[in-house]
Amino acid sequence: MDDQTSWTPGDLPKPPQPAAPSWSTPSAPAAPDGSFHQGSPSPGSPYQGSPYPPAAGPSPYSPPQPTGYPPPTTGPAYAAPAVPTLGYPGPAAPGYPPMPGQPFGQPYGAPYGPYPMPAADPGTDGFAIAALVFGILGGWLALIFGFIALSRIKKSGARGRGMAIAGLSIGAAWIVIGILAAVAIPVFVNQRHEALHNQCAGGDMAACDQLYNSSAAGSDDKDFGNTCGGRTEGGYLCTSIGAVTYGDNDHLDSLWDACAGGDGAACDELSWSAAPDSTYAQYGQTCGGRTDGRTDCVDALSQDDSST
Repeated sequence: MDDQTSWTPGDLPKPPQPAAPSWSTPSAPAAPDGSFHQGSPSPGSPYQGSPYPPAAGPSPYSPPQPTGYPPPTTGPAYAAPAVPTLGYPGPAAPGYPPMPGQPFGQPYGAPYGPYPMPAADPGTDGFAIAALVFGILGGWLALIFGFIALSRIKKSGARGRGMAIAGLSIGAAWIVIGILAAVAIPVFVNQRHEALHNQCAGGDMAACDQLYNSSAAGSDDKDFGNTCGGRTEGGYLCTSIGAVTYGDNDHLDSLWDACAGGDGAACDELSWSAAPDSTYAQYGQTCGGRTDGRTDCVDALSQDDSST
C-alpha cells in the first residue's frame, strides 16, 4: 500500500509539489568560426546562458526600456466603440444625444462644415414692373418688357415673374380689344349710315341732317344728306323744308329770337339754315333788319357794338 499523507480532519490537504527537473543545461554550441566559447556572461547580463560573447556597442538584443506608460492590463482586449462617420445616415455616438440642429448621425461636439453665406437678394426685376405698368395703361410695350423680364429673371433668379406674366396677359388683352374695335367700329358706322340713308330717303329730314353731319367729306352719304335725299339743291337744313316764316319751325324760331337780340352768330346760322327764299333766310341775312345782307352778321354787329 502506498504511503498517504496524513491529515487532520478540518485541515485542507496540501497539493503535491512538483519534483525538480532532471535534465542539465545543454552544452554551448560551436561558435561561427568552429571554436567553442567556454564560460558564460556575468550574472545579470542579458546574454547569460548564451554561447556567444557580447558584441561591442549597443546590442540589438537589448530588452526594451521602460517608456513611462503603465503596463497593459491583463484579460480580454477592450475594443473602443467605433465613432460614426459624419455622413448620413448613421447612428448617433453612444451615450451622447445629438445637439439641437445637428445633422443626424454626426457625433456630439463634432465640428461643423463651413457656414454657407446667404446669397444676395437680387430684388424685383425692373422690366417686370415696367411690363405690369404698360399692361395696365394699355400698350404693346407691355409685351416687349414682359418677354425681356422673363428672360432676365430666368438667369438672375430675381423676383417679379408673376408681374411680368400679368403684364404680358393684360397687354395682350388690350391688343386683342384694339383689333376687335378696329374691326367693329367701321362695321357699326357703316350700319348706322345705311340706316340714316334709308330714313332720309323715306322723308325723315332730321335723318338727312344727321347723315350730312356724320359722313366724311366728298362721300355719297354726305351729298345725299346735303340735298335732303335729292329733294333740294342743298346748302341748308333739311328740317327747314316747308318752313317759310316765324312759327313754322321751332329751331329756326330760336335762332330768330337770338338774332333779334343782337347775336350775330345766330343771324348767320339762320341765314344758311333756312331755305333761301324763306322769310327766315332773309331775316338772318340782314342781321335782323340791321344791314343790307352783304356782310356777315358777326362782323357787322361787332362793329356796331364797338362804335356805340
